[in-house]
Amino acid sequence: MKRFLLPLIALMLSVSITNAQSGVKLNTKKAPIGTLQKNGNAMPAVPGMNKQKAATAPAKIQLAENQKIMGPYTTDELGQYGMGLTNKPGNLPIAAILDASNIKKFNGGKVTAIRFGLCQTAKVNKVFIKAVKNGNFEDLFEQEFTGNTVVGWNTVTIENPYTLDLNGVDALLLGFEYVQARQGNIYPLSFAGKETATAAYTDFGEGLDWYTIGGAGGSLSVQAIVEKEYPAADIVVNDVYSMEFVKPGDKIQYGFSYYNDGTAPISVYSFGIAIDGNEVAVIEAPTKDLTTTAKNYSGMLEAQNLPVGYHTLSVYVKQMNNETPADASNSDTKLGVYTESLQRQKHLLEHFTSQYCAYCPAGINLLEYLNKQRDDLAWVSLHGNMNGGVDMFTIPEGTDIMGLMTGGFPSAAFDRFPLGDGDIAIGIGVQDAYIPTYANEISRTLDQIGQQYPVFATVDITAKVNETTGNLDIKVSGETTKEFAALMGNEAAITVYVTEDSIVARQLNNGIWKSKYTHNSVLRKVVTDAYGTKLNVEGNKYENNYNVTLPDGWNKKNLNAVAFIGNAITDENLANGNIWVTNANCVKADYSTTGISTPTASAENRPVEYYTLDGIRIETPAKGLNIVKLSNGEVRKVMIK
Repeated sequence: MKRFLLPLIALMLSVSITNAQSGVKLNTKKAPIGTLQKNGNAMPAVPGMNKQKAATAPAKIQLAENQKIMGPYTTDELGQYGMGLTNKPGNLPIAAILDASNIKKFNGGKVTAIRFGLCQTAKVNKVFIKAVKNGNFEDLFEQEFTGNTVVGWNTVTIENPYTLDLNGVDALLLGFEYVQARQGNIYPLSFAGKETATAAYTDFGEGLDWYTIGGAGGSLSVQAIVEKEYPAADIVVNDVYSMEFVKPGDKIQYGFSYYNDGTAPISVYSFGIAIDGNEVAVIEAPTKDLTTTAKNYSGMLEAQNLPVGYHTLSVYVKQMNNETPADASNSDTKLGVYTESLQRQKHLLEHFTSQYCAYCPAGINLLEYLNKQRDDLAWVSLHGNMNGGVDMFTIPEGTDIMGLMTGGFPSAAFDRFPLGDGDIAIGIGVQDAYIPTYANEISRTLDQIGQQYPVFATVDITAKVNETTGNLDIKVSGETTKEFAALMGNEAAITVYVTEDSIVARQLNNGIWKSKYTHNSVLRKVVTDAYGTKLNVEGNKYENNYNVTLPDGWNKKNLNAVAFIGNAITDENLANGNIWVTNANCVKADYSTTGISTPTASAENRPVEYYTLDGIRIETPAKGLNIVKLSNGEVRKVMIK
């Protein structure tokens, strides 16, 4: 889903690690999260935040006038790093799922070649096309591939061109069968362009079948060359985006990209803009003599007192050369309407790091600088293994969470918004000289999130170490807006973390091991399910209580409780980048060896004198443990936060 946010300078020095996402399309089964693995040895450039992606134009591959590319995307772009299903070795068919509604213009055309892109060489057995009809899979075409593959695009010329018949077809599976190696770092698959569904034929626990897997922000690099007598003028609309939330009567800023997919210039044309299928505006020829060079358009609409909830904003070709196209190109996005927002408490900062990451201290320096600028960050550091080293702070739940959002160390996710060009997390390993610039950009983006995205629930936390049991008691409660269910859904999730500060342990720092490095905000435990637990709301209130057993070795004086509420982590939400957090909070756990709370002041029994632990009188209580003399003569030890 497009996000209407400020751009951020691309961040550098990020080291790739394992990542996975999953989505669902049609009636394929769902592969488990963690299926698609990313090359752990690659060092990709990390994309930054984009207000709008660059417009997508046809590929640079040399095509005849009667040839076009049919695929999940149509450029020559390839993935920056390889991916693979490393836990499913052997012959593995994999395919891009092409929705029939998006490839109608290829009906009746002849497939003359199929090409696939690789980031590492691998044995490829064949290329194929399958149809999905009413949930059933039908073999349409396949051809063996006997040559050696290369890094980059590999083209298979079809010996007997296959004629496409899309009648009754829900989708096509366009793909190839490759050999996934059993050992070694073999990640040959390329994923690039705009994310669409990908399927793999294997067994993920429900029998041998087609399973939908995610592309970590891109599409499988596979394309078909289709010959046909295409219209000389053919406008394509894509990449529609808008502000995600507005109030009734607000202006809606939106945009889209478009280009002429034909061979003849077009000067007379128009676009229709619709909300929920109702046309609300017409845009007349924003570009004179439209050619194959892609263009961007942005505009404003009235919200027109739309009812609360989500709506579909769509853009389509209305007229072209004074005619209404039979199969008009269109693209859409989601728009939310709300009337009430609560106070934002903190932004969730999930920081991904490793003791074995040489650049991770640089990322910590950036976040510490950012944290000093702001007082509204709920910071959690999730550790992972890297380069064969086992990080002492890695926990399984943290690895699961990490797999949803990041492709590199060091990186960070903010409120789980998809701020990058693929992964939700952005790289944060920058040189000290650039830290102020990067921190300011991130801070501006957080401010914009605060302005553009409403808060639908408050998050209040109390956390106290029980002196008797030694366990940590956590209560998370709050209120929701009356529109919470309509905008967050009945499956909205609450997640609770326990973190620990001031842990001294080793850390690789720019190639040198530091034996006494201080690690803060370290994720120690996920109290709820790793992907959150359903938030049960009664009326507009909720309350959740947790009792956490604290293992030996944790410093009970340095614990924190972090809680946040966000969209449920489902296949659909993951595929749409829609797992953002509406609100978060973080508190230091109360720990007192005496178990005595701050006294309540009253006329009969109020604090009259304060002392330090060594008996020195002070005018006002200091942070930490104080000796307090009450007006009735009683003396207490009191912990002041």
